[in-house]
Amino acid sequence: MEERKEVNLKQQTLHSFLVALSYVFLGSSEQMVILPSVWPYIQNLSGEPQTYWIGFTISAYSFAGILSGLFIGWLSEKFKFRTKAILIGCLFFKITGNFQYMLGMSVWNVACGRLLQGIGSGAGTALLAEFGRVTTSKERTTFLSIFNATFQIGMIFGPVIQIVVSYLNFEIFGITLNALNGPGLVWTILWSLLMLKALFFFSNLTKDFNEPRNSQSDISLKPMMAKFGGRNEQESSGSGDQKSSTRDDIFPNNSKQERDFPSKSHSTLLLMVFVAFFCQGALEVWVPF
Repeated sequence: MEERKEVNLKQQTLHSFLVALSYVFLGSSEQMVILPSVWPYIQNLSGEPQTYWIGFTISAYSFAGILSGLFIGWLSEKFKFRTKAILIGCLFFKITGNFQYMLGMSVWNVACGRLLQGIGSGAGTALLAEFGRVTTSKERTTFLSIFNATFQIGMIFGPVIQIVVSYLNFEIFGITLNALNGPGLVWTILWSLLMLKALFFFSNLTKDFNEPRNSQSDISLKPMMAKFGGRNEQESSGSGDQKSSTRDDIFPNNSKQERDFPSKSHSTLLLMVFVAFFCQGALEVWVPF
C-alpha cells in the first residue's frame, strides 16, 4: 500500500513538473510571436497611430506582470496548498487576454488584452515557490536550470510558430483572422488546452509532501529529478534519510546571511538580471521599426 502511494506521488510530481514546463514554454514563445507583429497590428487598427502606442502596449504586459508576480508570490506563500487554484486563475487571465487581443477592434482593446496576459504571467512565481518548497537545495539548482532552459527553448520555437501563424487568412463567426490577430487565436487555444491539462494532471505538491507518511516511504523529487540529470542526495551523503528543504538548509540558526538579505552579491545579481532583460526588451521593441 505504501509503495503504491509512493509511485502515485512520483507520477503526480512528474505530471505537475511537465505542466509547469508547458506554462513556461508557452509563455516565452507567446512573447516571440506577438512582439514582432504588435506594431503592424496597431497600425492596421488605427491607421496612423502615435509611436508611443507600441511602448504602451508592451509595457502594459510588463507592468501587469510586476504587480501580478508580487501579489501572487504573497498569495502563494499565504495559501501554500492552493497552487493549483492560483495556476488555473492565471491561465484564465491568459485565455481572456489572448481572446481580447484576437478581437482587436481598437488599440485600447489590444492594450487591455496585453494587460490581462501580463496578469496571467504571475503564475510563474507560484510555480517556482511550489517546487522550491518540495525540493532540496541541491535539487533546486537542477530544477531552475531546466526551468530556464525551457524558457529559452520557447523563445527559439516562437519564430517557427510565427511562420505558421503568418499563413492564417480566414473568417470565423464574422471575425477576420490573419497574421496580425492570429497569435491571439492560437494562444487562446493553447492556453485553454494547458488549463485542461492542469485541471487533470497538476497536483498541490506542498500538500501531498506534507501528508504524514511512513519514514520508509517518504520521498521527494529526487527520483524524478534524476531523470533530468539531478543527483540523488542519498548517493552523495550515503544516508537513507530524505528531507525536504527548508530555509534552515540555506540559513541555519537564523544566521547573519539571512539577516543581511539582500546582500551586495544579491543586489549585483538582481542588477545583472535587470540589465539583461532591459536590453532584450529594448531590442524587441525596436525590431518592428
